[in-house]
Amino acid sequence: MKKNLIQFFVLVAIFNSCKKEETTVYSNAAITVVNAIVEGVPVSVSTNSKDSVLINSSKSYGFAVQPSTKISVFASRTPSLPYFTSETLQVNKGDIYSLFVCGRYPSGEAMLVKESLKMFSDSVISVRFINLSPSSIPINVTLSGTPSVNQFSNVAYKQITDFKQLAAGPTVANTVFTFQVRNASTHVVIATYAYTAANLTASRFRNVTLVFRGIIGGTGTSALGITFVPHY
Repeated sequence: MKKNLIQFFVLVAIFNSCKKEETTVYSNAAITVVNAIVEGVPVSVSTNSKDSVLINSSKSYGFAVQPSTKISVFASRTPSLPYFTSETLQVNKGDIYSLFVCGRYPSGEAMLVKESLKMFSDSVISVRFINLSPSSIPINVTLSGTPSVNQFSNVAYKQITDFKQLAAGPTVANTVFTFQVRNASTHVVIATYAYTAANLTASRFRNVTLVFRGIIGGTGTSALGITFVPHY
């Protein structure tokens, strides 16, 4: 775990740089950007326009601690129309943020969350849900093995739950999680997410966010679904 944390914080950020030799390596703070824009395009972060976060995915970036840090996120190739701009973000060394970009293209908005992540010695996964489906009614989340028990209840659009610890066996083979997203009023299942072996391995002892995204009736990248976002 200690090794993973060290690797996580040693990230590269390029600020106001146009030459390769001007790249600066920082290990001060980090932000994970999640792109859940419906019918959207990849998004870029600050001046790092050569890199982007694809639709329904996430990516982590490092940045320097400064008295006043400015971070902006915008549709790739359109920096003049940001989804999010922070003018006076006060950042301390070791801070971790998550930025959830949501809405429906070409409009968009964002939620910035300053994280307080825990480390675990027991075989658990620490999971939370965020509802980023613009057309969504409130949702409940259950597990397929206990469909009558709500793990998370009445999660409205742009609402994020607390982390919840779920027991995970010592091996992938004896632990299976299938989450069911349900209409909170009718209890009808509208989306499911079954953990893969790789994602379960990445979750044990750690924190993850499951992002409910897309729209009712959507197809392709706009269909209702879940995006897996690991935190370390």
